[in-house]
Amino acid sequence: MRASLRWLREFVDIPETDPDRVAHVLLMLGLEVESIDRYDPEFTGVEVGRVASIRAHPDADKIRLA
Repeated sequence: MRASLRWLREFVDIPETDPDRVAHVLLMLGLEVESIDRYDPEFTGVEVGRVASIRAHPDADKIRLA
């Protein structure tokens, strides 16, 4: 069964934020932790842009300018 830390926190007060420490505590309580999958949905330093137009480079045949 897969369970996220967020889901576990809905039922149990888990002050620990490190998944490895939480897994260790669960193991000490007699619960089996088979694996820890890390998902990092928050990106930092990412910029998103849209290409409005593409045109040929004036001095090169195989290069395009966006």
